[in-house]
Amino acid sequence: MDVYDIIIIFVLATYAVVFAIYIYYTRKAMKQKTKLDLTTQQKASIVKDALRLLNCEGKWKTEKESRNVTYEYQNGNFRIRIEDQKMFVELGYFFCFSTEMENLQTVRHLCNLCNLSAETCRFYYTVDAEKNKIYAHITASLLPQEHAMASILTKTMSEMFYWQSAFSRGFDNQMEASKKADTRDMEADNSKWKRMMFLLREQEMLSQHVTPKERLGVAVPLTVGEAVNTIFAFAEIKPKRLVISTDKIVEITDENAISDYNIADAIVSDGEFCYEEAMLSLEFIDLRRTNYIRHIVLHLNEEKAAEHTLYFRLTATLLPLSISRDVQTLSPDNHPQCISMIVAYDLTSTEQLLNEFLYMKKETEALLKEGKDDQLTEEQQLIVDCTDDQVGYHLYHGKRLFLAKRFLEAEPHLCNAFDLMIPLFPSMKSRAQEAFYDTCYMLGFCYNEMRQFQRSYYYLELLFPLRRITYTEEYINCLVNQNDFRALQVIESVQETVEEVMNNSDGDEDADDVEKPETDITLASFCGFLKRRKAYLLIGRGRYDDARSILNELLNDPDSTDFAMNELAYLQKISEQ
Repeated sequence: MDVYDIIIIFVLATYAVVFAIYIYYTRKAMKQKTKLDLTTQQKASIVKDALRLLNCEGKWKTEKESRNVTYEYQNGNFRIRIEDQKMFVELGYFFCFSTEMENLQTVRHLCNLCNLSAETCRFYYTVDAEKNKIYAHITASLLPQEHAMASILTKTMSEMFYWQSAFSRGFDNQMEASKKADTRDMEADNSKWKRMMFLLREQEMLSQHVTPKERLGVAVPLTVGEAVNTIFAFAEIKPKRLVISTDKIVEITDENAISDYNIADAIVSDGEFCYEEAMLSLEFIDLRRTNYIRHIVLHLNEEKAAEHTLYFRLTATLLPLSISRDVQTLSPDNHPQCISMIVAYDLTSTEQLLNEFLYMKKETEALLKEGKDDQLTEEQQLIVDCTDDQVGYHLYHGKRLFLAKRFLEAEPHLCNAFDLMIPLFPSMKSRAQEAFYDTCYMLGFCYNEMRQFQRSYYYLELLFPLRRITYTEEYINCLVNQNDFRALQVIESVQETVEEVMNNSDGDEDADDVEKPETDITLASFCGFLKRRKAYLLIGRGRYDDARSILNELLNDPDSTDFAMNELAYLQKISEQ
């Protein structure tokens, strides 16, 4: 054996030793890693041992991809969720706080504050519309550790109890501050709007007493003529042809038959869906421009059904006109318009609705007779305010549909209420005037959602001088959505007014010795809205540096963080192009 053979053997031996060392440490690292990569059964075993040490009896339930255990600890109901693909287990303390639905804004604000301050616990809330309740819950993600799980659970549950107490104290403080505040008004108080949600979910309709044939109920259709006017603002048209496509093709050429055709008849029959979808193609002439034939396509698609209501999605598309001498490239007529919304078909009979309302009205009159005005519900109070039967009916029905986001159906009722109230406005009492203001707001909101901005502006402009937050927000939304050149000027003017109000709220007292009033939370939220709308406008106008400055400020606002991050990412993408 010569020297070269010895060298080769030495080199090979060295490689073998190095490889063996590599394999040894690799396997050792994998064993350490698998201690964290536990199976569902192993994690469940760790949790069982921990609960046994805490003297807690758990009730286990196995689901498709997880195992859950519920138990009671110091009068609190907890649940641990163990999922197959997750390293952590989720500890939940559910229904740790409840309040009425009108306090949603306060609960949302407190959840954000607690989430910013807590280390491991996270708050969220759920809404029970049927019971008119909001519930707060706390969750935490925990890493299962075989010999320390009991102490981890104890520490985390103690932290949850602490934050539950802090949440309750904060809620009580805000409620007390709200009672002392003298700046609240009807539209700023969410209770009236939120309380109506129960009626919406149950498909009830409360209205003033009118005779059955004056009521707009199941028997009154949403016609093609009404839909075209409401969605696309064609006040006067001459229908030429309507083609209804399901499993068969039906063509209608009579003008009156087309205008009066009930859209729901294409998909609903005898109180149930007869087709999953239907297509209506309308050919008509706009009497304002008689030299063009326009086309609208209505697509109906079955969504779902409730006990007393059928839901379907209505998607309406106005086809564009070709460019010509009268139709310019930037003209709205040269661009397609499309709106999609959920439409509900109520199955409740007129007699049932009338009997239901008569019962409520009788109960209201009895309370008034006994002098128990303070016991009236918000629905009953509105009955008292609306002395005219037709106004009361249309306002109730319109508001019910509005709160259910059924804007297309709410619009005719709200328009009727507006037309009946506007001549009487100078002689109205203050509460009736508030009902009129709400009607204007809902109409403006409906048209804004349906992108009928000029109509929306008419109603919202009536409310802008009132300087109320909710009305002002929708007015600004209308201006921004239609890219109105006045939008930026209006926003900056409102910002100056709000800053002046917030500065004056400090009075002459030393700002360092006075805690900022809880009522300023509403103004702070409004300021965040104004900044978001202003940043959106500035980006659209190419003023990126100004917009970026505002967005960086909004990163510190929990309600605006997501918006700011998305817009900053958009600006970053633009700068890289």
